[in-house]
Amino acid sequence: TRVSVLFRTGHIHLNRLITSRLPLALPPHAASPRLYASGLSHFAHVYLTFESCWRDVVVAATSAPLRNPALSSLLEDPWIAVSASPANSTVLPPNPSPNPQLLPLLASLVPSGLARSRRLRSDLATILSLRPVDLDVQLSAFPGPAVRTFCEHIRRIVRAKPHVLVAYTWVLYMAVFSGGRYIRAELAKAGEGFWGRHMNGEDARDGAVLKDVGLGFWGFEGECDGDDVKADYKARLAVVDAALTPEERVDVVEEARNIFENCRLLVEELDALMDTPVQQPERVAAVAKDEAERPIDHESVVYLSPTVSPARSWLRNSTIAGAVVVLGSVYWLAASSLRTALQEGWQEGWHEGFAIAGIV
Repeated sequence: TRVSVLFRTGHIHLNRLITSRLPLALPPHAASPRLYASGLSHFAHVYLTFESCWRDVVVAATSAPLRNPALSSLLEDPWIAVSASPANSTVLPPNPSPNPQLLPLLASLVPSGLARSRRLRSDLATILSLRPVDLDVQLSAFPGPAVRTFCEHIRRIVRAKPHVLVAYTWVLYMAVFSGGRYIRAELAKAGEGFWGRHMNGEDARDGAVLKDVGLGFWGFEGECDGDDVKADYKARLAVVDAALTPEERVDVVEEARNIFENCRLLVEELDALMDTPVQQPERVAAVAKDEAERPIDHESVVYLSPTVSPARSWLRNSTIAGAVVVLGSVYWLAASSLRTALQEGWQEGWHEGFAIAGIV
């Protein structure tokens, strides 16, 4: 479509980076899933913050009280204590007259089984062997300024324009179905020595098995591997779409572009965290080139030795290896989600919004 052309160049570049970096977080280049967890926790803040904002909309629409209001700011949403208007940001005025039909529809947009916060917490606690309270303490600190800036932006923009939650649900959730399934398959190939149990192709699609080893973020309950949840979400999205005004659709499109940009900034921050010596990027590039040129057999599961060669022992560092895996994940999430969303057009009615935005 004409819209997808706008992002085609970026998608080609990002997809190459995905195939080159994701293998570096797996055996034989990484010896432990704790490194994967270190990287996942960096990007988890985005999901946790966005879903916290969505829960706020649910409360506003239903007047449902929080289950644990006295402790919610620490134990349920430790990332909630962020500045509403940092000095270097533009203050967005609150929406003076929200669409009266919209809040209840937004509150019901996310079907049961789609939210990822609980799964992220469970995965991190499992891999890092942390109690829930200890994990909350760890998550209460932003791992970097780009993460803080993105999370603060999410809270400000949702407070001013709650309808932009549509962009976050589409970009972040659809990524779990598309690119996320590729990432899940690649992670499962790491084998018994990496995850503590043997996983075949069926296990890699079993939500209970994935949860047990710390990969629940990429899975769903039931026998449909989330396809039923995806269909339910799309049906609800169509209802929300019908209630949006042309101006609100423009806001959603623009926020999707902001998500893409903020993901790029997260990638830059993660890249900086690698902080490798001058000669090391050449070695990484060589491995990346080999991996990018190697065909992937998605039907078979190859179990690699967890042994790490001395020449690549720098990847044992949790910050470096964690950054590597999330670098690939973030790129895949952004590229796959936006490509799918824009190619499908988010229903034919979205074309009108793009036209108003002046990008078609």
